[in-house]
Amino acid sequence: MRDKFEVLSQKMRRERTLLGARLEVDALLLAAQEGRAEVIEHEGKIIAFGALWDREHSVEIGSLWVDQEHRGNRYMSFVFRGLVARAPLGKRLFIIAQDEIIAGLAMKHGMEEEPDRGKWLSRALCQPSCDSCDRLPKEVRSRCLLKFSKPEYRVFWK
Repeated sequence: MRDKFEVLSQKMRRERTLLGARLEVDALLLAAQEGRAEVIEHEGKIIAFGALWDREHSVEIGSLWVDQEHRGNRYMSFVFRGLVARAPLGKRLFIIAQDEIIAGLAMKHGMEEEPDRGKWLSRALCQPSCDSCDRLPKEVRSRCLLKFSKPEYRVFWK
């Protein structure tokens, strides 16, 4: 099983919009083992993946990925729907979206966009997982807003 997640990690690392630390084999495998991930396999290979990442008062939908050969076949919709269903009660669910497809899925599943960028940036949603944060000292990583301050990022809440 670990072999499948090593291949998944390698493929996910080629995507420019996915976050570094969340692409580690152990993090992906643990998310699946703990039931925080949706995994779709075809012919013994992982072709779609997404995970829930716990925060202090909320849960993030993240690490969304579909193999390039299988894009356009609604796999992301299945993964997204499964993650929304798995989200724990009592915590707000959010996603940081850069892609219009992901933004559309968020809205389709009842998530609303946070129009006030200052509001969500002040919540320090990012964590030590983006390439920018990975270069910072560990004690200040949680306050790094560099990656998500880009205008193409949008946040959706449920």
